[in-house]
Amino acid sequence: MADFSDATLRRLWQLRQRKRGPVPLAGWVDRFMRREVVARQKRLGRLGRAWQEILPAELVRHSCLEGLRGGTLRVLVDNSSSLYELNQSKESLLAQLRQSCPADAPAAIRFVRGQWYRTNDEGVDIPTFPAPQRKQNERDPNEPDI
Repeated sequence: MADFSDATLRRLWQLRQRKRGPVPLAGWVDRFMRREVVARQKRLGRLGRAWQEILPAELVRHSCLEGLRGGTLRVLVDNSSSLYELNQSKESLLAQLRQSCPADAPAAIRFVRGQWYRTNDEGVDIPTFPAPQRKQNERDPNEPDI
């Protein structure tokens, strides 16, 4: 059995008597933001700038970088003609991205048909966050039963 001095026992007793309140989340959130979110935004920002320089203005207008996961850059494209054109030049775009930003270059590009905006009554495009993709066998809860 360990032999503790009175001072050690008193200090241990005081530590146990302390009330443990809620842990402030500010430090955790700050660390998470710096480590995960800011780093991701910087990386996608560099890719986004390179994307705008590489593509013609018309294709930039019809495409949006959605994310980078597992080395694959996912790009939303809002119409089928732009999607076809981008798919035709995929390898060339990938090579140019690798040349423009070698540290952040993706291993592959995946073009997906989708929209990141909605058009209001005046015909102005308003950005929206992309809705999560549903699996093929999932039902929409708003869809009526047949």
